[in-house]
Amino acid sequence: MVQRNQALLFEKIGYKPTQLDKVKFLEMAVSEYLIANTDWSVQYQQNIKLIKNGQNKLPIAVRYDCDHAGIVRSPYPKPAPALQLSNVPIRRYRGYSIS
Repeated sequence: MVQRNQALLFEKIGYKPTQLDKVKFLEMAVSEYLIANTDWSVQYQQNIKLIKNGQNKLPIAVRYDCDHAGIVRSPYPKPAPALQLSNVPIRRYRGYSIS
């Protein structure tokens, strides 16, 4: 995917969502919400790759591995205890809001 997009892959852990392309991040966060996927993190690059190409001034988050999404209905996922969700299909928006 990186080669296909003529992009660079960022492997450094610790990027904050506010350091990414705002529009692309929000599109990704809303799409994760829509499929009820809470199994991702920009800061730890959990099920997220950060890339940048010549068209983008800031890195963008690209999601992958959506087997824990509620829409998939896999039999094995459990929500992270910190999210205080009773089951996986319950949605939780994990992006940030724009004021």
